[in-house]
Amino acid sequence: MDTVGHPGSRVRTVHPERTARRERDRIRAGLLLKAPGLERRIVETSSGSLLVRFPAAPAAAGSAGSVDGIEIGRLPDRGDASWVVVVRRQDRASVRRCATVEQVVRSALIGLRSARAA
Repeated sequence: MDTVGHPGSRVRTVHPERTARRERDRIRAGLLLKAPGLERRIVETSSGSLLVRFPAAPAAAGSAGSVDGIEIGRLPDRGDASWVVVVRRQDRASVRRCATVEQVVRSALIGLRSARAA
């Protein structure tokens, strides 16, 4: 928890977990605005990240390992945290660090399109 103040203004307390929750809600809303069909495929994990599952191919439905999909979460970095988009597909993963909520939404949608094309 940090305090933020500007000359002549009241000091307010910043709660990182509340900020992350608001940003996560904005990410979910942005994804649903651009791709309404994702509504049933977006779940929040126990760690608070968002998981967008790819439609399972019949042959891959019973395979072991990580679920193919996109995971959106916060990654600690030198005392701060940034959003990352992890695209998992066929036992491979790519990670993209994002600076803004809008960039997270764009990166996730690009990952979904590339998975559909594969």
